[in-house]
Amino acid sequence: INAEYMGTTGDYNSDLNAKGLTAIKQLLDEDYDFGFVHIKGVDDAGHDKSMDLKSSQIKKVEKMFASIAKELSERKDSDTALLICLTGDHTTPIVIGDHTYEPVPFTLTSHVAWLNALGLKANINERDEALVELRDDVTRFDEISCAKGALGRFSGCQVIPTISRFRKLIQSL
Repeated sequence: INAEYMGTTGDYNSDLNAKGLTAIKQLLDEDYDFGFVHIKGVDDAGHDKSMDLKSSQIKKVEKMFASIAKELSERKDSDTALLICLTGDHTTPIVIGDHTYEPVPFTLTSHVAWLNALGLKANINERDEALVELRDDVTRFDEISCAKGALGRFSGCQVIPTISRFRKLIQSL
């Protein structure tokens, strides 16, 4: 998906809600197979060595995901099972102020399972039930918790193949 979003600047002031909602709308309304939303503010805060900025940028990401969840939960017209992946491309600790090579958290789910976990999808069909059952016991998004999940740890070159395998799995249900 390649689109310009009003208010999405790529810096700390970027309107992440607009960015996330535009991506979801394009995925569902324009029949795309893949969307990627890059968020730069969290990385920039690491470079600026600012805990306050990093915290506020993470909160903006959380609000963006809440907006996406609300949009998806209100859509009745889509039978498409979307795959949602949340990860980072590298670490940028505020104590160092530069990229490092520690493991990053990685999570992968169907939008149905995600909405169900949030309590936003009450009526689910048989296929949706199968999607909800595709889960592990991880309930936190951090490096240690995610490494203990069903996917464990893996190198960056395995990200796209892992997403592709999961996509094929949810399409087969």
